[in-house]
Amino acid sequence: MHGKHSWKVEGQPSQDVVVSQLLSSDVVEYIRRKPGVCFSFCYKPDGNISSGEKNKARAEIQYYDGSWHTIANDTAKPVNDKWIMTLAGRWLPAATTQVKVLIRGYAYNGQAFKAWIDGASLSVYYKKTDNDATYGNVTLLVGIFHSAAMQIPEFDGFVSGAISVAAKAAGDYKVHSVELKMELLPNDESATTQVGRIYILYSEEANEKNLVLGPGQGEKQISGLTMGLTIVNIAIFASNVVVILSPTTIPLWIAARYLIQSGLFVYDVHHTFASANFEHEGAAEGQGDFYTLDRWNYWKLVSSGTINWAEGHTAFDWRFKTDSDDIFAIKVSGTVAWLRWTWVGPGEQDYEWRDAGETKLSTVISLANYWQ
Repeated sequence: MHGKHSWKVEGQPSQDVVVSQLLSSDVVEYIRRKPGVCFSFCYKPDGNISSGEKNKARAEIQYYDGSWHTIANDTAKPVNDKWIMTLAGRWLPAATTQVKVLIRGYAYNGQAFKAWIDGASLSVYYKKTDNDATYGNVTLLVGIFHSAAMQIPEFDGFVSGAISVAAKAAGDYKVHSVELKMELLPNDESATTQVGRIYILYSEEANEKNLVLGPGQGEKQISGLTMGLTIVNIAIFASNVVVILSPTTIPLWIAARYLIQSGLFVYDVHHTFASANFEHEGAAEGQGDFYTLDRWNYWKLVSSGTINWAEGHTAFDWRFKTDSDDIFAIKVSGTVAWLRWTWVGPGEQDYEWRDAGETKLSTVISLANYWQ
């Protein structure tokens, strides 16, 4: 959905509102070959009650693989008049031939559903997991929200998205640090030949102890917005890995999608800084400057090493020239370093927290076929 104004929707009394779109065969083929797909929208209710039952809504994906199936996550239940988002997502079966996306608004007690709707979006996701019985579980997610060619002279190829890494320690291991890195490809680990750039728009993290690690301008900028998005605590679409989202933070890949599409991002956070607990490389401009980095170090803040779970999220803007011979690719990596309570001797009580290895997940996002 695009335009300067939100879409006002008003249903009939005692009847649910259902707005649906059957996706084209080209789009179905594209998303079917991707690890995951998500449909979402934002809406502002015209009236609410404390239970959230009035003007509640949900996003749905319906797919056909011989029979029709419906994908839906939790229903959004507004308790105030602020914007709220709802989404549905999962991985589609290989046999999928048709896909619909639906906006469903529920009537309440004989009253029609009424709301303003905006920011409807279909996204694709890439997922990597490592379920290590020794260290713990790590999940890396990459979401692509938008890709297009624009009529601008410098970088006419445009991709917006977000990456997330989440870690949950097992046994007597703890989380040492969490890192997210993006690289322009190809590179020889010192420079790249891609005529492109990556900018980090916003970064956030969450952890078991609610520690704050070096909040930058991006976090302050978003927290200061008055649009008042209300996001329910959700679980990522992974059935075999627990990925924790803090209820006190906005899930980045949701908020970033809305903010980018709404034009609320301001490019003023491209800086480099480092502190004892947060390292940030906010831009990759090409040639010798070929990667971005966010690293949250927990061990310097918690001497007892008791961080059992942590997660990091980054929204990004990737630009490149579509008329070049580049491969139009970036490498995305998530790395989790672990700690373990280790005997150092010689006494029986001589233990301390020591580095205990790391888990690294990575994937390559390539748009070469898209532009050919």
